Amino acid sequence: IANAVFLAWLLAFPRFPILMFGPYVAWHLLNIDLPAIWHTFYWIIVAFNVIQLACRIALLSPSVRRYYHLLESVLHLFGIGILVFLLSARDYIGQATFGGGPMSSETVATINTNIHRGLLVVLIIAVGKFLWDTAQWLRPQKSASQAPARV
Repeated sequence: IANAVFLAWLLAFPRFPILMFGPYVAWHLLNIDLPAIWHTFYWIIVAFNVIQLACRIALLSPSVRRYYHLLESVLHLFGIGILVFLLSARDYIGQATFGGGPMSSETVATINTNIHRGLLVVLIIAVGKFLWDTAQWLRPQKSASQAPARV
């Protein structure tokens, strides 16, 4: 259900930017020049969420459920690929105005650097989680007969 709600919100905010940026957009206090990578990234995220939602619905079928770990791994790798794509850009915002006055080029450069660093941290966490989940999935499971006996 959360995937469907997120997808609906994602599809709604180009028409209603207040859903993303809040009342600053409505009051014309925030104006950000977004580079072309965001347009591409937006459609990649929409496609990713459609695929993710389709996988979640498919997992309701018992015959597909046995491929749960494989589907999760593929989705996780796809998400990591999206992060790598976004990290390939260095300019996340162009010239911006906030509160009626333009931001200095140093401020814009600082924002771009911090967005890049934040995305790098998210990528490190995502790769770590993928490795952890894969190790848990591939680790041999102990059966009840192999459990240590209680004394």
